[in-house]
Amino acid sequence: MVADGSAAVHGKDVPTATILANMHEVEGWLTEEEAVVLIAAADQSLRSLPPTHTLVEVGSYCGRSTVVLAGLIATVAPRARVHAIDPHEGEVGALDVGTENTPPTFRRFLENLGRAGVSQYVVPIRRRSYEVDWRDPIALLFVDGLHDYENCARDFRQFEPWLARGGCAAFHDYGTWPGVTAFVDDLAGSAAYDWVRRAGSMVVLQRR
Repeated sequence: MVADGSAAVHGKDVPTATILANMHEVEGWLTEEEAVVLIAAADQSLRSLPPTHTLVEVGSYCGRSTVVLAGLIATVAPRARVHAIDPHEGEVGALDVGTENTPPTFRRFLENLGRAGVSQYVVPIRRRSYEVDWRDPIALLFVDGLHDYENCARDFRQFEPWLARGGCAAFHDYGTWPGVTAFVDDLAGSAAYDWVRRAGSMVVLQRR
């Protein structure tokens, strides 16, 4: 870690402080400690797997975590991309607890990417996870869509076949939403994944 809060990876300094500052300009619930864990997971995946591997984010809202992931890519793997999957219809919450409908978020999402200077590293996919036909290897899969068990599981399973061995799966809102917590506990208890780290409600598992 260098003086400005950056971390040296790939022989380069990751401007963590700048990434977090950009994150704070975007609406959302990701905290700094959770963002640092997400950065570490993405860096680990990009460092240990081929640089052409992709990051997939399911559930972007206004782009708070997207800006974090794209900010890392800009420094350590500029040929990589974040594929940000979200219908941007403004639905948040969990079907088993209750959802809230906010105004559509796609315009704000694009504006936030532009303000952070990371638009070129993001491929927006304005669909639900199960509507996406995916065929490419994935280095990091980040799931942060609707927070009931059924949707969390469906979002993850839609892309799991392409998650590389050694790649990371990250989940937000573990410990705060029962559906996410139950699904992650089931996954962590399987023989296919190892528990890597947790901070706040961010959890990272690694595929064996």
